[in-house]
Amino acid sequence: MRLRQIEVFYAVYSAGSISKAGELLGVSQPAVSKVLRHTEDMLGYALFERTSTGLVPTREAAELFEGAAKVFAEVNRFRSRANGVQLSTDKPLRIAMAPSIGLSAGPTAIAKFAKSYTDISIEIETFHFDEAVSALRAEETDIAIAYQPYPREGLRIIPVTTANFVCVTPKDHWPAGRTEIGVQDLIGESLIYLNVDAPLGHLLSSHLENVSEIQQSRRIVVNTYYIAQMLVASGAGVAIVDEFAARGPAGTNVDIYAFSENIRLSVGAIVRENYTISVAERAFLSALTAELQAISSQSV
Repeated sequence: MRLRQIEVFYAVYSAGSISKAGELLGVSQPAVSKVLRHTEDMLGYALFERTSTGLVPTREAAELFEGAAKVFAEVNRFRSRANGVQLSTDKPLRIAMAPSIGLSAGPTAIAKFAKSYTDISIEIETFHFDEAVSALRAEETDIAIAYQPYPREGLRIIPVTTANFVCVTPKDHWPAGRTEIGVQDLIGESLIYLNVDAPLGHLLSSHLENVSEIQQSRRIVVNTYYIAQMLVASGAGVAIVDEFAARGPAGTNVDIYAFSENIRLSVGAIVRENYTISVAERAFLSALTAELQAISSQSV
């Protein structure tokens, strides 16, 4: 007997009628009758006697029922397990994020995810790119959200979104009415610069390396755009940062301008090469992507 035949037999035996069995299985009465007839033809004997009061199991059916019940119980356990795998609470959601993402879109995305997946624990850390790579390889985290991710041996990249650089200045540093800043506007300013060893610092530096006056204006070098943002808010200078850092916690204390160079930067999720993303992890990435894109859509 095939599994479907065992399922139909079990339902008819338990329900006592073909119509009720159809309701239990979510199929029509003719469909149940067809499977039952085919099963009896295959076995070579009747499983039920049709009487005026309904179906009566034969002796053969009674002998088969105990085995069918065990099979059906195992099938139900398997179905429950299959449905529960995607929401398994045994394994926490372990995500590492670039600091400016962890301090901007990250908290809202985490809050929304946590409301939908109430039984899953969450472990969030902020890492710079090389630290995130090390954590992935050591299996201390499962997904790292990074800027300008590039291929590394044993790792793969899942694209998330793209973003722009923007210019941040102390409040009222430039006259009101401006919305965009160009490279020439930065000459003579005290620049807060991201370390060129960082992916974003390297990307920005490669676009501005021919402007010698810009190189000479660098006064403070940092490793994190969030620190650059806080320094700007404190009046230490101006900075070119990613738009997520610009709209982080210190965003209300600075002015934000579009940067005319329009340098696009990528955001990606890095995972181990053979790591399979779970349903819950995909849901989190979807929530994070939505929050990042919402930030990008804000006008400066």
